[in-house]
Amino acid sequence: PDDASMRREVALVYSRLVGIQDALDDLDASVASARKALGIMEAMLAQAPDDDSLRQGVTATQGWAARQLIKTGRADEAAPIIQRQIEANQIRLRAAPGNPEIEYSLSLAYRRLGEQRAAGRDYAGALAAHRQALAVQQPLIAQSAEYALSAALSTFHIGSVALTAGDVATARRELDAAVAALDGLLEASPDAASYREYQADALARQGDAWSAGRADTARANAAYRRALDAWDTFERAGVLSPQSAGKRDAVRARLV
Repeated sequence: PDDASMRREVALVYSRLVGIQDALDDLDASVASARKALGIMEAMLAQAPDDDSLRQGVTATQGWAARQLIKTGRADEAAPIIQRQIEANQIRLRAAPGNPEIEYSLSLAYRRLGEQRAAGRDYAGALAAHRQALAVQQPLIAQSAEYALSAALSTFHIGSVALTAGDVATARRELDAAVAALDGLLEASPDAASYREYQADALARQGDAWSAGRADTARANAAYRRALDAWDTFERAGVLSPQSAGKRDAVRARLV
């Protein structure tokens, strides 16, 4: 029980379970797994507060736990976890200013804050947090595809929140930009399944934006059909998750 490497390995296994349980729409189980991972990692950091690798692991598990809590409608419970995630990354960044990996980790904490605020219908606060995430990510884009993806997803979140808030013009502009960025990433890495999944989500939301306000049905349907094509590709490969199947059904119903 006192073997630090084994305790960390157990936390890692719980973290890996989170994504699987999420894809299977077993959200309560995913929250439990994320909380177990977080409890182990935060306890280890408390015993070794100067260990940056542990602090890095803590920030990752904090992000997973907050994300799953938000998904289950428990955004209020996520708020203190996100605050700890931001503070932990700020501590790391003060110790290593300009470190791109830490800056990226901090940007993900701001994204989680945006998601938490959006869940509480604080759309102005959500947009501010997502724009803060994007501001950190933009200087990193050229360094790696992972950083470029993070910027594309922050742009997606900005567009999605703007649409929910009723700002159709901003939503269309940002979602068009997010889809274009994801298209570019897929062109460079056509076998990256995660990119295609994100692309499908962004296309579905892009279709919603072009259906809103003074609707452009042709543009909306074009986006919806591209999203459906992406999910159909997963089905043909035998890897369409229940969660994605539900998204596909919802988009089919929105086709005009």
